[in-house]
Amino acid sequence: MAAGSQCNFVYQPLRADHQEIRLITIEKWSDASTDIRCQIETIELSSDTEYFALSYVWGERTNTTMIQLDGVSFEITVNLHAALKRFSLKGMSRRLWVDAICIDQFSDEEKSSQIPLMGRIYSEARGVFIWLGEESEDSDLGISILRRWGDGINKARASSERELLSDPLGTAMKFVDDPLNDRDLKAAYALLNRDYWGRVWIIQEAVLARAGMMICGGSSADYTCLYNALSFWTDLPHLDSSSSLEYEKTPFALGLKAHAAVSTINGLKQEKISYQRKGQPYRPDLFRLLESTLRSSCFDPRDRIYGLFGLIGEDRLPMKPNYSLSFEETRLAFTTGLLQRWKLVDIISVAGIAYTPEPSRQRPSWVPKYAKNEQWEDEMHFGTSPPRQWSFMASKGLVSDCLFPNPTTLSLRSIICGSISEICSPISFDTWHDRDNHLSFDWIWEWLNLAAAAKIPGLLGMPWRQVFFRTLIIDHLQRTTFACNNDEAKEDYRRECETVVRRAEGFLTFMRWLALAKVQPKLSINKGKVVGSEIPLQCDTSTWTDVREMIQNNELSDEMVYWLLNSTVTADAELRQELLDQFCGPEGSANRLKLPSTHYGYGSAPWNLQSFVVALRATSSRCSFFLTNDGYMGLGPPYARKGDQICIALGCSVPLVIRKTSENFSILGDAYVYGMMQGEIIDALQTGEMQTEDLTFE
Repeated sequence: MAAGSQCNFVYQPLRADHQEIRLITIEKWSDASTDIRCQIETIELSSDTEYFALSYVWGERTNTTMIQLDGVSFEITVNLHAALKRFSLKGMSRRLWVDAICIDQFSDEEKSSQIPLMGRIYSEARGVFIWLGEESEDSDLGISILRRWGDGINKARASSERELLSDPLGTAMKFVDDPLNDRDLKAAYALLNRDYWGRVWIIQEAVLARAGMMICGGSSADYTCLYNALSFWTDLPHLDSSSSLEYEKTPFALGLKAHAAVSTINGLKQEKISYQRKGQPYRPDLFRLLESTLRSSCFDPRDRIYGLFGLIGEDRLPMKPNYSLSFEETRLAFTTGLLQRWKLVDIISVAGIAYTPEPSRQRPSWVPKYAKNEQWEDEMHFGTSPPRQWSFMASKGLVSDCLFPNPTTLSLRSIICGSISEICSPISFDTWHDRDNHLSFDWIWEWLNLAAAAKIPGLLGMPWRQVFFRTLIIDHLQRTTFACNNDEAKEDYRRECETVVRRAEGFLTFMRWLALAKVQPKLSINKGKVVGSEIPLQCDTSTWTDVREMIQNNELSDEMVYWLLNSTVTADAELRQELLDQFCGPEGSANRLKLPSTHYGYGSAPWNLQSFVVALRATSSRCSFFLTNDGYMGLGPPYARKGDQICIALGCSVPLVIRKTSENFSILGDAYVYGMMQGEIIDALQTGEMQTEDLTFE
């Protein structure tokens, strides 16, 4: 029998027009041979009744047990039973809202009417109890760690706010006893990787809660302890090397379910506070919500959509919840509502059918899946990728009317910007796992040689190598077009510029390593030696003789020769700068990359290389690299192909890759095209160089 089966219990209908909900009260449990006993009552949300909400994982729905609800047998999952048992043993007489009991799970009509109330249910509760499950794997230690860090950080704030701002982690650790030992690490990892953190509903429950208390077995800690700990642990890579902490062993480095969830929750909480300070109703970033649900698990796929509704707000819902609709019907209705009611054309940027070898026709190409793609671990969508504060504006504020010739087709005013003339496929994740083998990076030369053939549009005003680099890292900073309107934005922009420079240094170091790795095995000085990963920057006379012979025999491409020269000439500063200018741009140019030549080669910090490689891996393993017929470089969906077209649908912040069908177009996915991301095409439209047309997507 499924969890939530009523057995002999009969629900009394709720009056939707009165916004009624149910609450339970648990009786103190002292006899282990009897069922847990609960009383259920109905209240109006507008009443002043005090209650708490329970946030938990249902668990395996076939693994169930019984409680007594108003004296009648009622079936619930074992995990929920464990939570109620803990509350009962403690004699907790508070009223609780528990979805599996307080909503009739066998009534689609009731579920549909209660979903819009979820935001109020959690925001008006006195607090939210976060049940992580029973004790296991030293979970009491895990809770203790969180309390220890939470208390220590609070003490650090009280002691010296200024010192905490200048050195957050170092200051906090002075107030935390035994910050992380091996046993603590294992306990924290297990606790923060529990199934609870992957729930789709956790986001709205935690964001809307006035206060949260985590409970695991008999131990508990305030939710703020978790937030404090995780937010400070992100700084562990920057600890001084003399520290006893090893970043590779910390929970933050181990890929926690909790970290993704907590990052999203706290981002949304800060967003909510910002709205409240301005006296405005909370309007969350829909794309941040969607990203969180795509990482989450749920029993019913429709809940990937309905799990957002509590945060969106009842008055702004793009559709009425309706559990009588299938998942396919639900996502179509939701997307249509976003386009019609919100004018959110950007929603189509996370749709597309070219993320798998065989395009799915189970949905229109303009409707997102709202489900994780099992083949590609994580699709790359450029309009929704962080940092969101530097969002692209390909449409530059112009928004098309959304017309629907029929329920499954969408017509938008658009600009066709060209077509794909050459394309390289993404790199498999397996290739990246073989990072120590320089041959596994042969694909970068293919991409580089393709880029070298590009006729860079003059409006970009920079060398093609720099355009290539900026494309690889999905550069969102275009200095000639971006305006900062306050001191905070200027500071953020300055930091982002520094990140670009660091990654540029990493790119140069990366290419130097690849070029030298290519020639090293063939050098006479290395004959009979095992080739290691340490490659000298300078070469002796015999080395240059070998290199000249390889060039004469056409064993090295022109591009490899450029990077080889760039890496080996260290004494001639004038020649070095001349070579670097072919990447950075000439002195005095508007988009010159101000890269200190002293930071190239020996002076480049290893984390600059790491920063670039992380960005490169994200793009190269999930995107195709292409050139357009007009010489633009770009990244697009993995299964785009030559002949596909690039367009900007007005209202969409990024370009789209589209394909002509018999009568209309299919959206393949969104794209990053350097020189089209900040409204340049709209500028061309206004000068008459481009024109719009109505495109119908199916």
